[in-house]
Amino acid sequence: MAAAAEREPRLDRLKAIALSFVLVWHLHPIYVDGSRAIAAVVRWFDFEISLTAVPTFILVSLLLFYPKAALGARALAKRLWRLTQIFLFWTLVQTAFAVAVTRAWPRPSWELVRLGGPSVPIIGGSVFYYLFDLIALTAAAFAYDRLREPWRGLLGGALVLSSIAYFEWSLVEHRPIQYWELQNFLLYVPVASYLPRLIRWRYLFLIAYAAFAAHDLYFGRVEDCVYARGSVLFGALTLYCVVMSGRAHAGRLAAALSAYSLGLYAIHKYWQYALTAWKGARSFNVHVGGATVHLAALGLFVGTLLLTVGVVLLARRTPLKRFVQ
Repeated sequence: MAAAAEREPRLDRLKAIALSFVLVWHLHPIYVDGSRAIAAVVRWFDFEISLTAVPTFILVSLLLFYPKAALGARALAKRLWRLTQIFLFWTLVQTAFAVAVTRAWPRPSWELVRLGGPSVPIIGGSVFYYLFDLIALTAAAFAYDRLREPWRGLLGGALVLSSIAYFEWSLVEHRPIQYWELQNFLLYVPVASYLPRLIRWRYLFLIAYAAFAAHDLYFGRVEDCVYARGSVLFGALTLYCVVMSGRAHAGRLAAALSAYSLGLYAIHKYWQYALTAWKGARSFNVHVGGATVHLAALGLFVGTLLLTVGVVLLARRTPLKRFVQ
């Protein structure tokens, strides 16, 4: 989301995959009671696959920014202004939606701004914390790009290793790190700088991902450190390396999803709320063996996607295009 204008087919494919992970994570199209196997698979996907999406978006955004960082402070200012406009617009939308739903004004606070607006019943917190973090990470990337080798590499390596160590300590010691905190994502500043050189290490990243994912399963407290885990870092790196090692072709659907990933990311939860509230207590279930399949979950998923795409298609024909593309 909010990436540079140039199109690289493989990056389009990467963003389309990441967006798909976000939508499945938030909308949960598969909802089955009474099946431990399905519940385990869904949980695995939620915490070990789909959570690589936000780091992937961050990596792509910083990767596209680094060549422009060399142009100086004017390029930084232009990028920060663009991100700030998007952040403020969607924070206002989030706040207005929350007020309309709850019929109450949120108490002004730094945290309210930091998170990108108040939470909303049913759909939870704002997703625009991502944009706030991306603004800070972009400024950090500019500063990091000013460093010279070997200090640049040494500082970057120290940041990555210390972050992983801190993540491990937090998980083992049961010290939660909130999903919106900047410390989850600082290590992606140096990682994005060296991304093109890292593709050759994709199998090593895959092994590291598998090891950390097994580690998460052993401790069973992934909710404490949603993004602050080695499995998320190495999962995002593996995804990047695999996609970028493939053919340089994305397809029309992937290109469209990539181009409008910001709008799809920003709008889908509002339709999720509207359709869920409309459904209310009505349930459409099918019993298979000892399990109960909630068909409403799949229906809400499809309906939310269609309505979200419809709004994005309308917005792109208006001055609001800059906030969905």
